[in-house]
Amino acid sequence: MTSKATTTPTNLPSSTTSCCNYNCTTSFLLKYHLPLGLAVGLLFGYALPTPGVWWSSIIVKNDWIKMSNINVFLIFLISGLKLKTNDIKKAFESWKSVLYGSAIILVLTPLLSFGLINIPFQTPELAYGLAVFFLGPTTISSGVILTGQAKGNIALALMLTVLTNLLAIFTMPLLVSLVFSSLEGITVAIDAGSLLLKLMLYILLPLLLGKMIGYVCACTQVCTKRFKIPLKLFSSFLLVMVPWMSVSKSADKFSTMTAGEVFALFGIGIAVHIVYLAVNYNLFRRCCMLPLAERKAVVIMGSQKTLPVALSVISFLPELLGSQGLMGLPCIISHFVQIVMDGVVAAKWAEYVDEKEDDPLVDTQDVAIIKEKKLNMPKESEKKSSKEEEEKDVSVDVKLIEMTE
Repeated sequence: MTSKATTTPTNLPSSTTSCCNYNCTTSFLLKYHLPLGLAVGLLFGYALPTPGVWWSSIIVKNDWIKMSNINVFLIFLISGLKLKTNDIKKAFESWKSVLYGSAIILVLTPLLSFGLINIPFQTPELAYGLAVFFLGPTTISSGVILTGQAKGNIALALMLTVLTNLLAIFTMPLLVSLVFSSLEGITVAIDAGSLLLKLMLYILLPLLLGKMIGYVCACTQVCTKRFKIPLKLFSSFLLVMVPWMSVSKSADKFSTMTAGEVFALFGIGIAVHIVYLAVNYNLFRRCCMLPLAERKAVVIMGSQKTLPVALSVISFLPELLGSQGLMGLPCIISHFVQIVMDGVVAAKWAEYVDEKEDDPLVDTQDVAIIKEKKLNMPKESEKKSSKEEEEKDVSVDVKLIEMTE
């Protein structure tokens, strides 16, 4: 058995080589721009906090309007502009998958937060941030992209994104209040009504406003499609600014963290995401029996949590709980971990498109039975030839009988 060795031609012009390097670098930066941007924002806010403190203090401190809230408003306004009605209508055809996925995202996976909030970190804000992050809805953009890379049902993924992010505006205030009420030895009053109003103001309102603008102005869809990458980069930049401002304001408190706590955050993020993927895959494969394309969408979307909503909720929490910058750190780490892990899952899962034979986790016995049945089934040509032979034998027998008579 021989293998082909891939060699790079040495006679390529230097301009061609540099062009390939530029395209590869650009593709890499576009693919991983969000985790890279979040990492740069964290480091910059910690190393040089003055610009972030100044920018966040432009608006006088109050309970309703902050610079971070304006960023969140603009992020969801852009999401509303890009929202397509046809994709939502198409997704309603898979209403069972929508129902199952929404229940997983908004009811089942948030239950883990009741345990996460009581992790005995030396810096308690880390446990609070983990709990808030895993209470949230599914991702706004990365989950849909990864579903497409896995060759899953993109319309279903988009529907789960829109529906769960809208419903989370009403479910998260109650869940946050319940989770923080389970804290041992600490009494924190979370105003669920106020949190609901703020989420409606900064998430629901801009989303509907963006969709309304797209409905009224016919050129909106053309512009959003033409400037798709700049809008995506601008939206990611706005998102990066939220933790940058929070970290800048809390830079002096980061010294209270230990290296062990940082490694623990990565370990918890990886472990929780593995649990989500395993539970969702087995649940939707063995119990609900969804088609493979729909299963890919529900598993990926049901295992991810969105960062903007989590950071928005954290910004609305009372200051009694501690530093919002420290609470945002576990959210960013967990978000980074899930994107990297699901990128690998999507790339591997994309190789399997057939429901029975190509799914990597289908029982091998079932596959063997299916293949055996296919082998035992006679081909059409064999059937025809056997029928012709039978007809010939019958005709010969008839002639012999006639001759004897």
